[in-house]
Amino acid sequence: MNRKHSQTCMVLCVIICHLTALLVVAESQGAASTDPSQSGSSYNNANNRPDPFLPVRLKGRGPDPVVTVNEGELHLQGILWHPTRPVAVVNRQRVFLNDTVTIRLNSGEHSVKAIAIEREKVVLKVDDRQVELVLER
Repeated sequence: MNRKHSQTCMVLCVIICHLTALLVVAESQGAASTDPSQSGSSYNNANNRPDPFLPVRLKGRGPDPVVTVNEGELHLQGILWHPTRPVAVVNRQRVFLNDTVTIRLNSGEHSVKAIAIEREKVVLKVDDRQVELVLER
């Protein structure tokens, strides 16, 4: 082994030792703890500054645009009937009774909740509208 290679190895060993020592100190101070019982962020808003971890919302943009759902985009593909836990298959996604899923349509992503599932039809709450889909034979 030549002298330059030996010096490089020694420098790397020193760096690894220093990093290991830093990690040990950080863990002993609680910085690297993975204990789920410890509290999350301790952000203090004493200076009236916005929380740096929240998404930024631009001022003056106004409300988000309202997108309406074209009911022709929703397709009831099947119903798995069970008296206590029925499931509807809408646009290739399972929707359990009283569960909410997000379905991607041409008009964007929409929140869909099954509020009634019968043997032949399903009543969905799509965003803020109620939509009834009938199973085709």
